[in-house]
Amino acid sequence: MADNRDDEGPAQYASPPCFMHELDPEYREPLSDWTDIRRWRKAERERLINARLAVSADARAAMSARIAVGLDALIGDIEGRMVSLYWPFRGEPDLRGWMTSI
Repeated sequence: MADNRDDEGPAQYASPPCFMHELDPEYREPLSDWTDIRRWRKAERERLINARLAVSADARAAMSARIAVGLDALIGDIEGRMVSLYWPFRGEPDLRGWMTSI
């Protein structure tokens, strides 16, 4: 018989669904208005994208290469393993070259 813990009642989580209190030192009270939460999340996404795009393309490529070297060292031989990767989003590390090399 499967271990079904869904029947034990509501789940308890280590963190609330909105991490604003962990990211913004000025945050004091939980927001009850989802409009405010959505507005903050949109602004935070835009801020993070702008910060990534402020790094030069050459510097981002060098960081991606360092990540690839680290992945090679960490993962080693991938035979028998499944490796998945996401398409990079606006300034994120681009590991597509690494993926084709493995």
